[in-house]
Amino acid sequence: MLGNPDITASSKIHGMAVHRKLRELRYHSVVAYKPLFIEEEIPFNFSERKKFESLVGVGDIVVLQKIKSITNLSIIKYFKKLQIKIILIDCDLPISSNVGQLADTIICTSQILCNHYKAIGQQAFYIEDSPELYHDNLNKKENGILECFWFGDGSYPKWEEVIRLKNIIGKISDRWKLITISNHPEATLQWNLNSLEVLKNADVVALPILIDNENNSVKSANRLLQAMALSIPVVCSRLPSYADVITHNKDGIICENETEWVEALKKLEDKTVRQQMSEEAYTTAKTYSLDITINTWIKELSLNENFKTNDSNKINETEIALNNFFYRTLLRKNVNYFKLMRYSFPNTFWVIYGILFQALKKFGLKPLGRNT
Repeated sequence: MLGNPDITASSKIHGMAVHRKLRELRYHSVVAYKPLFIEEEIPFNFSERKKFESLVGVGDIVVLQKIKSITNLSIIKYFKKLQIKIILIDCDLPISSNVGQLADTIICTSQILCNHYKAIGQQAFYIEDSPELYHDNLNKKENGILECFWFGDGSYPKWEEVIRLKNIIGKISDRWKLITISNHPEATLQWNLNSLEVLKNADVVALPILIDNENNSVKSANRLLQAMALSIPVVCSRLPSYADVITHNKDGIICENETEWVEALKKLEDKTVRQQMSEEAYTTAKTYSLDITINTWIKELSLNENFKTNDSNKINETEIALNNFFYRTLLRKNVNYFKLMRYSFPNTFWVIYGILFQALKKFGLKPLGRNT
């Protein structure tokens, strides 16, 4: 994984949900490591490769979630030599022709991104994100303050969308209150594992797109569908993926300009309108349920009965062993990774080694050991 799905708003909905569903269906799916921070480079220590080779076998599958840096080419080529199948999950531009050429399959979260890969001859498939949480919440407020929620990653220029939204709401009646859920320091609420439960309280979710460019054109409909799955009316800008999901003025509202945004929010002050749109949104979102789309994932991952097991202990043991392998390398970058490791005497040794490794680097000395 590129980043931590538990603390990065809007990226947690994807890979982990698929992983949990595969485990539920008895597939031998494990999370090799979960980054605490953005980690573009796979934390692989070639001096310990024999340990890794004892944990994998011919025909196994490695899923790279948004791992596209060319610094990983030697590691991916090594995986290929072990006859491991490589699946790249991609959500954003630019496309990765280098990693893409090594991947057996590329799975994209928008049709337009998928088409970009196909245009350069890559084996690519489109699977839309599935909502992580469903909630049939149809009790809408009659009077009082209405809460308009925005949720997402707080990086620039996404936070500019929030500023734009504040300006729009400021031009409407004082019935509206904007609440933001994000990892941005100025967010009303910081994103965490409970954020979707909080989002259920929204009267409306607003998803403005500030810049109409190629990068935004390939975005998935994950935030849109997640809001709809919570029975919340959504007002959004026109993205190709949003327009593919929403039937305008039925299960959501698509706005082209600021005037339409103001009109949409005024329209949603009516409880009856919000009620009807909530029902339609929930119905639409159910068609994207992971219970339905998981069969597509199983097909594109080329999973068969050989990947299934009833031995949950074996799965857990494999996951712990892989965690140890990757986290021990990550300790060299940040000793806080010990928080994700199981306590053991060998792991304690590696934590001490990580501290010494960082200390040597701090004082300009050449650390012992090597990553590649």
